Amino acid sequence: MEKAIQDVYKEAESRSGAPGKYVSLAHVFDRTTETIYTDWSHLGPRGNEIVAQAIAERLLPLLQRPVAKLPMGSHSPRTA
Repeated sequence: MEKAIQDVYKEAESRSGAPGKYVSLAHVFDRTTETIYTDWSHLGPRGNEIVAQAIAERLLPLLQRPVAKLPMGSHSPRTA
């Protein structure tokens, strides 16, 4: 089972190299020494806080970028 987990982490790291496609949070707990799980797989409040912070750090720069304005009379890309 340990080899399978290592393979998954390796694949995740590989995919996270593609810009804008995938973000790996595989190492988000590497420096954490406190209890973050309530059992073998479910995060407790502190674990959720650490994950939320990591996601926010990756999203905020994207959300702060200026949005390109469409020319007058153009349709939004969201409309069919």
